[in-house]
Amino acid sequence: MKSAQPETVESILMSPEPWFEQDTGRLEYVNRIKLWRHLTGDATYDADHWMSRLENPARA
Repeated sequence: MKSAQPETVESILMSPEPWFEQDTGRLEYVNRIKLWRHLTGDATYDADHWMSRLENPARA
């Protein structure tokens, strides 16, 4: 049965697979975001702030 509302791109990209481990799962999320950025041409897209945490490191 389909849900009444379609899923968002973000919810699809951030849905884990059963075989994800903790470390490799995080890498998979980052790679999915990079792929979506490439496909859409939107270099600013970010889901759950994964890329902003990597691209904007803390300043000392």
